[in-house]
Amino acid sequence: MNEGRAEQTDVTLPSWKEVLSTPPPRRVLDDEPPPADEPEVRDRVLVHVIWEVLLAVAAVGLVLANLSQAPAQHLTELFGSAAVVGLLAVGLSFSLRTATPNLAVGVIAGGTGALTAVLIRDDWPVPVAIAAGLGAALGTGVLLGLLVMLLSVPAWAVTLGAAAALLAVVSGLTRGATVPADLGTYPAVPAFVVFAGLSMGGGAVWLIPGVRRALGGLRREGEPAERPGLRAGLGALAGLAGSSLLAGVAGIADLLRQQGAVVPVEAVPVTALAAVLIGGVSVYGRRAGIFGTLFGVVIMVSAASLLALKDTPAWIVQAFAGGMVVAGLLVTRLIEGSNAVLNRDRKRRRPRAAALDARKV
Repeated sequence: MNEGRAEQTDVTLPSWKEVLSTPPPRRVLDDEPPPADEPEVRDRVLVHVIWEVLLAVAAVGLVLANLSQAPAQHLTELFGSAAVVGLLAVGLSFSLRTATPNLAVGVIAGGTGALTAVLIRDDWPVPVAIAAGLGAALGTGVLLGLLVMLLSVPAWAVTLGAAAALLAVVSGLTRGATVPADLGTYPAVPAFVVFAGLSMGGGAVWLIPGVRRALGGLRREGEPAERPGLRAGLGALAGLAGSSLLAGVAGIADLLRQQGAVVPVEAVPVTALAAVLIGGVSVYGRRAGIFGTLFGVVIMVSAASLLALKDTPAWIVQAFAGGMVVAGLLVTRLIEGSNAVLNRDRKRRRPRAAALDARKV
């Protein structure tokens, strides 16, 4: 009791200089529990809460700025676009949390939409075509996860190579042209609600310590090519399969929104990646908040919409998205550094708290 009370009264947020000068903790976790005298490295939720409050203010400000520049119905279009980007971002976020970044989510989404549109064109029933598209997305993710799991190779390398191959497949499937598919009216607001629910619900589940330990990118010490063990392999399989399925859902949503499937223009969805990183999901894996990805998506989509309303050249919009990815890396560094400093202070407080208890005895 005294130890817990001492910890609560001594916690202070680190300065920015201390954060930037502190290296992130090593990701050396194994199937064996840590020694009893070594305190467990904790994920400090307070750091994410503070950052997400700032993101919420920025997101609300950008949405209001859009409404001041365009009619009220523009907000519905904004929600519709944010839903597609958001579903991609949720999938990408899940893969980053499991330390298996899936850089193929953009192409998997485009491929899901293209396959579904082609099957509908060939007179397949719409529900069956959608199920086939989602099944192909899930199967692709399982295959990628098995490659990472069995070969013990980096997920970013596997998925980047897969993205290049899948891009060629999608181009051949659509023959480089838009494949029309009339699936009815796109439910923009319900789609956004689904994205928001998945993002916040997934973030809340990720705060459960057992979930993070099971899926949070466990790695062993030793040679880089050494197989990381069953638990780490299952985490990679879950991360890549789950992110691919979510990408497939994003592809179906985009097919509804555009009433047709088009060849993806980029292998890696830069806008979704920027939204995830500025939302506070760590590129090291494991650490993430609850609302960060949601606010990150709203910020990115709203900012891009404002630039489009002002007839900004496309290259500037692309440069903005790339710059936000770099900014997201800085956010990762600040969050990781803050966690490292707070955990280091906790290690220092343990002997002091024990000494105080000994005096009282």
